[in-house]
Amino acid sequence: MKSMLSTCIFGLVSLILLLVLTYILGITLSKKITKPIVTLTDSVKKITHGNLEFNCDIKTGDEIEDLSDAFGNMTEELKEYIDKVKAESKAKEHHKAELEIAKKIQMSILPNNAKDFDINTEFEIATSIIPAKGVGGDFYDYFMVDDEHLAITIADVSGKGVPAALFMMISKTLISNKTKPNMSPGEILTEVNRLLCINNDAAMFVTAFLGILNIKTGEFRYSNAGHTPPFVYRYKEGFDNLSVTKNLFLAGDEDTLYKTDSIMLDKGDMIFLYTDGVTEASTKEKKQYGKKRLYNLLNSFAAEHMTLEEIIANITEDIYEFVYGADQADDITMLITRFFN
Repeated sequence: MKSMLSTCIFGLVSLILLLVLTYILGITLSKKITKPIVTLTDSVKKITHGNLEFNCDIKTGDEIEDLSDAFGNMTEELKEYIDKVKAESKAKEHHKAELEIAKKIQMSILPNNAKDFDINTEFEIATSIIPAKGVGGDFYDYFMVDDEHLAITIADVSGKGVPAALFMMISKTLISNKTKPNMSPGEILTEVNRLLCINNDAAMFVTAFLGILNIKTGEFRYSNAGHTPPFVYRYKEGFDNLSVTKNLFLAGDEDTLYKTDSIMLDKGDMIFLYTDGVTEASTKEKKQYGKKRLYNLLNSFAAEHMTLEEIIANITEDIYEFVYGADQADDITMLITRFFN
């Protein structure tokens, strides 16, 4: 009986010791496992708060160490990606600023005083330009050469951005400065072309149309330098293509001689100038507006009963309806003048 009791006591003490050892071992193992996890969790929390310096040196030789290494590699890749995005954003901001400067250059040199000509009873004029996001090189101009002659011009410079805007400014200035009484449009463009070819290392060029209207007689003399031919409107008869001599664009060959054409305008006749941004306006499927649609639209209304602003507004509205929200790739520029005398 006594021997049995001793055996039971020994067994109970052994069981208690085993439980104590198991508990101690459990705590030790638990700390060994959970401490790296806690360390890793704390480091991940720092990442979520924007601290990408992942300093978590875990050497457990198991999956926890692999996970720690994976997070370390991830943060390095994330830092590289953020640096790349920052650099791209900076470049985009620089490009955006350049485009804004180009637009300001473009718009600042265009005349906007068409209403000042309302005092004239011989003619009227209206213009419109809708710049594209990429900034083309379109420009128009109109001014009195002398008391009897009105000069009108429209042009499109190759290229985009600030270089195109600067070349546009040079081209416009040269055309206006070289337009003198007793000089034909062809002679003017010949001289402008020669000057533009000098030091044209960037190989830029300009398509242009220059016309000079005698506001007393209705004689309209003009020269076309590779530009989209205008339309001429005959009173109550409608719009038709203006016949032009094909000349090379400006700044292409300094020896080019530009020809001058001439027609007579009667009371109520009009000249409509535009750039290819009108006819090449495209839908999302890349279908272009086209010259035929423009021609049909111009002849779909009684232009003799419309103001010039109404004519331009109708064209603009039809272009917007056609492209139906597609991005505008090029400037949309128009100039129209009506002879009254």
